[in-house]
Amino acid sequence: MPARFRLSELSAARQAERPSRRLQGILLARLVIASLLLGGMLLLASERGFSGFTVNALITLVVLTFATSAIVAALIAGRQLTGVILGAQLAFDVTLATGFVYLTGGAGSFFTTLYGVTILAAALVSSPRAVLRTAAFASVMYVAVGVGIAEGVLPAPPDQPATIYELEGATLVFILLANLFGLAIVGALSLRLASGLDEGRRSLRRVEALNENIIESLSSGLMTVSPQGLIETSNGMASTLLGAELAGQPVDAFLPVAPDARGRGEGVAHRADGTTFPVGFTASPLRDDEGTLIIFTDLTEVRQLRQRADRAARLATLGRLSSALAHEIRNPLGSISGSVQLVRDADGLGAEDRALVDIVLREVDRLNGLVNQMLHVARPTVVRPTPTNLRELVDEVLALARADDSFDGLELRCQGEAHIPLDGAGVRQLLWNLLRNAAQASPPEGSIEVRIESSDAGVLLSVDDEGPGIPEEARTSLFEVFVSGHDHGIGLGLAVVKQVADGHDARVRIETSERGGARFVVDFPWPEAATEAMHP
Repeated sequence: MPARFRLSELSAARQAERPSRRLQGILLARLVIASLLLGGMLLLASERGFSGFTVNALITLVVLTFATSAIVAALIAGRQLTGVILGAQLAFDVTLATGFVYLTGGAGSFFTTLYGVTILAAALVSSPRAVLRTAAFASVMYVAVGVGIAEGVLPAPPDQPATIYELEGATLVFILLANLFGLAIVGALSLRLASGLDEGRRSLRRVEALNENIIESLSSGLMTVSPQGLIETSNGMASTLLGAELAGQPVDAFLPVAPDARGRGEGVAHRADGTTFPVGFTASPLRDDEGTLIIFTDLTEVRQLRQRADRAARLATLGRLSSALAHEIRNPLGSISGSVQLVRDADGLGAEDRALVDIVLREVDRLNGLVNQMLHVARPTVVRPTPTNLRELVDEVLALARADDSFDGLELRCQGEAHIPLDGAGVRQLLWNLLRNAAQASPPEGSIEVRIESSDAGVLLSVDDEGPGIPEEARTSLFEVFVSGHDHGIGLGLAVVKQVADGHDARVRIETSERGGARFVVDFPWPEAATEAMHP
């Protein structure tokens, strides 16, 4: 069984099985008829005293009938039955009927009905063209026997009375025409039957082709599993999702589904390369209760949507909290800052007291920045992209950073350049937060490097530091609100980075820098209009 669930292949097998089953029935009928004919003819021969010719000829015909039936049955069992072999079988049946007609009276034989039976068999197991060929061959053979015996070209059986083969000219013509008319009627009816069956087969192929198209177009994986838990068939999406040829493999090696599972569930699926992904599945018993039908879907996007919904809920909570606290915090901070500045500018303040006042002012500024960050995270991001020289934007932010005390002793540099539509204010905030995060992780006298790289897919903006790096297990949650990689942080800076990146449909990832520290990479995709302009 192929790994892919190909209805076209199954359809071909089924269409081959249908005429094969009908042919098996016809073969059985042939054997029964041949046995009855042999018994009847032998009985008739014993009563009329026929000599060995007729008896031997009958035995030969019956033996040939059994032999050809056995050969065709073997070909059917081995799925080697072809149109040529089927045509040869029909031709032999016509020849066999001709033999019975010759041995039982020629043109006036009762066994001319065997021609009609053969024509009907052609309609059941073959095409309309085969019906026409069989009817024409039967008519020619019948006329040849009747006319041949009447004209003396074909001798009558030597052990039978010649009188039963002697027909007057008018009688012979009438019998021949009557039987030919009967064969024509049988041929016409058989032709109509064959045409109907042929149209039915074509309709079935169209339906099965549609079914295959539907199954192969599913965005979900589909497979059938045996009671022993082995995958029997699967569609293309199942192989794509699991990255393997699935036929004959145990289902529990890929999906968290037992062979006798029923209903819906979720879990973790395993690909052939060892990677995993969240999966939802539905398991149903097959109609014949000899296996299970499993439909499964990659829930990665669903999980991401859930995480975004959870994050939005947390941001909404933070927004309500921020809005409530903003005025309560900002107003006292403004009063404290103004009062402390008056104290600092007063006469008679000593150097030590002035240093303490400067500390108070810095802490007030830090608290005010914290409030602004909380409001920025809680506020819905509105992106207004404009054509931007990213190198100039980075240089402006680096200039501000060099004037900031938190970057004292650090070397800040930039490589590369690119032009891309961006929201300048949002990207400035994103880059500033990444630089602050890198500065907190960097050792004294270390360096921070910003890189700009362009590709056909978009623009990469990366920030490398020389800090201790970030463990793999901590990277996925680092962009969540209130999750911080530093002891003195509250986890808002990288949350803002993620928020700005999402607004640009950009992807943020954390890598290990070539210098051993962390490397934050923001992958900005080209907007469609910009892509068309670059690649007309």
